[in-house]
Amino acid sequence: MKGVLVVDKPQGATSFDLVRALRAVLRTKKVGHCGTLDPMATGVMVLCVGKATRLVPYLSAADKVYEATLVFGTTTTTDDAEGEALSTRPVPSLSHAQIEGLLEGFRGAQMQVPPQVSALHVGGERAYVRARRGEVVAIAARPVDVQALTCLAWEAPELRVSTRVSKGTYIRSLARDLGEAVGCGAHLSALRRTRSGAFSLGQAVDGEALIARRLRLESADLISPWLALEGMLPVDLVADEALAFRQGKKLPWQSAWGEARAGTLVRCRDPEGELCGVAECVEIDGEHRLRVRMAMVEP
Repeated sequence: MKGVLVVDKPQGATSFDLVRALRAVLRTKKVGHCGTLDPMATGVMVLCVGKATRLVPYLSAADKVYEATLVFGTTTTTDDAEGEALSTRPVPSLSHAQIEGLLEGFRGAQMQVPPQVSALHVGGERAYVRARRGEVVAIAARPVDVQALTCLAWEAPELRVSTRVSKGTYIRSLARDLGEAVGCGAHLSALRRTRSGAFSLGQAVDGEALIARRLRLESADLISPWLALEGMLPVDLVADEALAFRQGKKLPWQSAWGEARAGTLVRCRDPEGELCGVAECVEIDGEHRLRVRMAMVEP
């Protein structure tokens, strides 16, 4: 079996709980995920099975959409409700117009410092391991893009928002930084991922049933590798081209594939409709060619 499964992760479960459960249900070790969720969070988890695990780098790079609840006035060790309280301060009276002004300042490209308790490697060790020893970890700010940030409800001290963000954005850090901008601190109390790239909750299977091994899956229940990459420009190869592609050879760009633009990633399929892999349009000696980035072949 190969393909992609969208799962609605339940609260309290880890991302690896879902991976482990799917391995057991499908009786295969070849399962990978396209971006973790903290145990407290719920929502869309994208899992790849079999040869489709080769899609992980492309699917995990996609933007994510969340609905989040922030509580102003209290900061925590983890920047969410699972941590210990660090400080408590009065929450100022804020109108909806002031909330909108606050959110406006956090939209767009920016530098963000990840939480102290995170899975990032710092000095060769996970940040959360060092933080739990009581160390203050120096984590460098990273570029992120908050493409959308909308107020859903504001009733002090709670703020509900919807946000679309780039890969690597921490909603816990966003909550922390919004609280500091107000001057009273804040933490994340609830988080639900509603979309990951092209995958939404409407496609998701029940994560609780998966963890309990009550889910019965067949090949038809998985999204095919070709459809999983539907955001990429499609390229149809004839038999000889598909063979050359799988051998890692560069192919001359064909006008039938559309306008040639260097740097564009495309998904390629053979005459049987099977995904051959992902390629990049490159310019070599003034001519555009298709260079293989990932081929769906056995190693």
